Amino acid sequence: MRLRYILRKYSRYRSYIWPPAGPYGTRSGAWEGILTEVRRIGDRLSLTVRIKGADHVTLLDEWNAPPSVDAVEVALVRMIGRTILAVGEVEVGDKPSAPIVEDKHGY
Repeated sequence: MRLRYILRKYSRYRSYIWPPAGPYGTRSGAWEGILTEVRRIGDRLSLTVRIKGADHVTLLDEWNAPPSVDAVEVALVRMIGRTILAVGEVEVGDKPSAPIVEDKHGY
């Protein structure tokens, strides 16, 4: 499952954990922000995102497993140095998903 499709645990409506909430969310250029650090705080993940030279720290919202917090942490650590937009496309899970196959028939 891609990170951007993981649903928040406590939400009345369909709401995703990615992109993380933070003060940088409405600024222009937020999607070009770079993930610089991932820290584990109990069962939560703290992220540091650098946008235009300034660091912003935010907590990733909780979600129902799967995937586990460990699996998400591993995936995020692998994506350090990438943009927020690219990080949302990372595959997360306790087991790897099938590779994407090119559609040659137009379906």
